[in-house]
Amino acid sequence: MRVARNTPEQLIISDTPWFMGIMLALFIFIFVAIGLLLILHDPLFGFFWMSFGASIGIAAFALLVRRTQVILDGPSNSIKFRNQSVFRYQSIEHQLDELGHAVLETAPREATKIATNSAMTRAVLVFPQGMSAGRHPIVRAYRTGRKPQRIVEAVNIWHQALLDSNGRGA
Repeated sequence: MRVARNTPEQLIISDTPWFMGIMLALFIFIFVAIGLLLILHDPLFGFFWMSFGASIGIAAFALLVRRTQVILDGPSNSIKFRNQSVFRYQSIEHQLDELGHAVLETAPREATKIATNSAMTRAVLVFPQGMSAGRHPIVRAYRTGRKPQRIVEAVNIWHQALLDSNGRGA
């Protein structure tokens, strides 16, 4: 998750899981390569090995590799959530003037089974009223590290600057 563009008119937050995609592609390649080698000795077992490993890898790739973009656009007064996976593209639009602020959401302790002292967090946009009222996570997954906090800070600073420039600031 990173800030891809930060101008007075537009803030774009992007998340592309390159590492996960590359690792799953490598997983698929290894199973197919081993399956092709096994086909030389036992065609039925080799084909089974190749198809089983490839289908697990492709299913995991389709479910886990998802490109996310959040575009906060001042001139059009919109926030666009865009998600794209292998088989699906989804775009949801909200009104920018309904945005209250961004917050850092921490995963429930029992939900995180990681033996680490750092909390798992994600950035969430809060809409206090209007058609979009509620909390809208920028990405579904919780993460360790400072990236979610940096995203929250970037959104809040950008949004406050936009309000100040429009004369609506507090």
